[in-house]
Amino acid sequence: MLRNVKSLPGQTFGPISADINALANIVQGGQALAYSLGNLDAVFRRTYPGYGYNANAYYTNYRNWSQTSLDTTVGALRAAGLQGQQLQSEQSVLNSLRGMAQSSDGRMQALQVLGQINEQQVQQLMKLRELMMADMSSKQAYQATVIQREAAGEAATERFFTFRPSTPDGMTYKGGWR
Repeated sequence: MLRNVKSLPGQTFGPISADINALANIVQGGQALAYSLGNLDAVFRRTYPGYGYNANAYYTNYRNWSQTSLDTTVGALRAAGLQGQQLQSEQSVLNSLRGMAQSSDGRMQALQVLGQINEQQVQQLMKLRELMMADMSSKQAYQATVIQREAAGEAATERFFTFRPSTPDGMTYKGGWR
């Protein structure tokens, strides 16, 4: 009976809060549209205003759209790289849990090990969600860049074909040399 109620001598938990904070911070770089930004909607609307054309700012805007897309993609890749670095520490946590599971004396220790394994599964799902959000941010930044570029091009075309000169001053243009 005493063996069945004995608790584990040490609990093994991973640093999920630190890992998730590190992921949230790593995707915010340069002009990236990171899912962890508090004002993501405002930044997105400012970066990609939609249909419109400004001849004086087109190349500057295009540069910003491209940089935002690239920075967001780099952030997603950094998040994936960080996940790869964290795999080693997670493997050591799992090895520790395996050892505890093999050496558990009674029901209570076995239940505690199962609880820790379940907690590890939840942590892995949370990290997977973080990676999915980084991937979605990257894809959406690219898609928004393409859409914004097309919208600006269409607005420029519309402006070209609907151009009306300002009120005439009475002067007319006549071809030839006079």
